Amino acid sequence: MGWSYNAKSLIESYWYRFLNEKSRVLRTRNGFRFYGTIQTDGVSVSVIKKTATAKEKSSWKVRKRDAEANAAIETSGVGLTAPAESIATGLPPEAQPKKPRKRKKPGEKKPGEFTYIHELSPEQLASMKNPIFMDPGRQDIVFGMTEESTSEEKALFRYTRNQKAKETRITHYHKLREKVKNEHPDSNEIKAAEVRLAAFSCTAVLPDKYEQYVRTRAAVWPVLSKFYTNTMTTSKNRNSPQPIHRKLRQSAHIKQQQADARLAKRVRVTCDDEKPTVILGNWSAPMARYHEPIRGVGFRRMLRKKGCRVYLIDEFRTSKICPNCLIGTLKTFLKVPNPRPYQRKKMKEVLCHGLLKCTNELCMGPVEVDGVLTPRSRMYNRDLAAVLNFRHIFHDLRDHGKAPERFCRSQPAAIATADEQQPKKKRKTARKNK
Repeated sequence: MGWSYNAKSLIESYWYRFLNEKSRVLRTRNGFRFYGTIQTDGVSVSVIKKTATAKEKSSWKVRKRDAEANAAIETSGVGLTAPAESIATGLPPEAQPKKPRKRKKPGEKKPGEFTYIHELSPEQLASMKNPIFMDPGRQDIVFGMTEESTSEEKALFRYTRNQKAKETRITHYHKLREKVKNEHPDSNEIKAAEVRLAAFSCTAVLPDKYEQYVRTRAAVWPVLSKFYTNTMTTSKNRNSPQPIHRKLRQSAHIKQQQADARLAKRVRVTCDDEKPTVILGNWSAPMARYHEPIRGVGFRRMLRKKGCRVYLIDEFRTSKICPNCLIGTLKTFLKVPNPRPYQRKKMKEVLCHGLLKCTNELCMGPVEVDGVLTPRSRMYNRDLAAVLNFRHIFHDLRDHGKAPERFCRSQPAAIATADEQQPKKKRKTARKNK
């Protein structure tokens, strides 16, 4: 339930009739005050508070909109109950022409959303103070480094998948759901119903396949609804039991919001700025089996909502070029035990994806080990090499107005890496004799 600037008396008469205004939950703290909005899923309740500044801004927008509508009404002479379309055209609502739906072109981005840094002018780039460069990934959700970071005074930022799972308690909630399912009297029927329903996709667009999904769901619905709707908590701290699955979903949502707030605070502390500039790589990946989904545009919107100025950068070849010599090729070299136990029979060792070394001889030098001179290669973490190259691109765009040729997609063949110069093998296809 929300309210506008002129409904304070209604809010007090409705809300405070059932709630205690002086309770700890509704009390004003640190400038945040309850203005009549709550969120609930039927089990838990979140009280939404906001500052007086935010309320004044929203109230000012409402007053401005009402003033414009009243001015249009006085000018056109249309009644107060007429909608805005009637005011503009003078026609009744049923006679209004339908607006054509504007379709989004392939590859077109929303206006005013996530500008690339190569679209900015050198003056705009020069006005950025100590931006932080972030490289998104799977194991490391983001790996960041500020512009002023050096090898002596490092200013790095790392947020891993394990850290996120610990903060949001994803593993704990998953084990709790499995425990409740295994201890249920109809555990075998529930698991069989889930396996049967998992054979069909709820996002199918073909009518036949979607019909199969609907029929299957209708068949297993009595078993699943009985478990997921009627299973209650057994906590001794509460007077009345609550649906456990709805409670866990609400708790997971709150934990995710708290984790986002902590992450944004860490970014501000790392950059030493209340409104830091974040330059994110444009890497994105589709949903992979057995992997947690990656936050792409949602992560960018979260940072922007928390007050960060978010820009994108093209990641083309940023993990292939050595950030020290600027001409060497980075390659994987270290073999490690296969991290997937079920595949170790076929392949015991695999190349470590996150560790790279430069193949340029200028980045190599003799090092004495046990009295023997051995060549030394410069090694990098893949994410660290990417953010170092991000900084090279940012400096060239700011100083010269263009990105280095080694990171441009329309690059000359002379600076292509050794892997890109090798001809691609043609795939053999078997032809059937007619």
